[in-house]
This record gives sequence, structure tokens and C-alpha cells, in this order.
Amino acid sequence: MDALNIIVWLLVGGIVGIVVIFMQQIESFRNRLAHLIAGIAGGFVGGVILYTLDIGRSLEVVDIYIPGALAAIVGSIILQFVVLQVLHTQRGTPHVT
Repeated sequence: MDALNIIVWLLVGGIVGIVVIFMQQIESFRNRLAHLIAGIAGGFVGGVILYTLDIGRSLEVVDIYIPGALAAIVGSIILQFVVLQVLHTQRGTPHVT
């Protein structure tokens, strides 16, 4: 696990967080920040899990672990869903997606 892969995971997670912010038309700064942090954290967790499992190690392009980047997307999306549920539960309006 090198710094380049970690940066890619964090960037991919952040991008997913930004996409969710725009798709959900989130206006509150607090909620935007929560989604951005969730995206980054989910990207990191997804990347680390797949890297630790040593799956698809031969699929590296320019020293970037491609399956890890894809796992970062999946991890980020899962954490985004959790954040959506928590934020809507706090407001008292269940959110079904």
C-alpha cells in the first residue's frame, strides 16, 4: 500500500461524495460536509479492504491498484447510503432509496 493508492482512494471517495451532494441537491453546509467526509472515508475503507484481501494484484496501471479504486467507489456509495439514512432519521423523515 503506497501513498499514490491512498490518494486515489481518497479522491475517488471525495468525488462520489460530491456527486451525491449534487444528485440529492443538499443545501445545508453540515449535510454537505457529512457527505463529503463519508465519501472520503468510504473510499479509504473500501480501498484498504480490497488491498488487504490481495484481490486482483496484477491489475495495476501506472502503479495504481485499479480494483482498489473500484472498491473505493463501492465503499463510498455504501457509506453515503448510511449517512443519508442517519441524516433523515435525525430529522424524523425516513428516507427510502
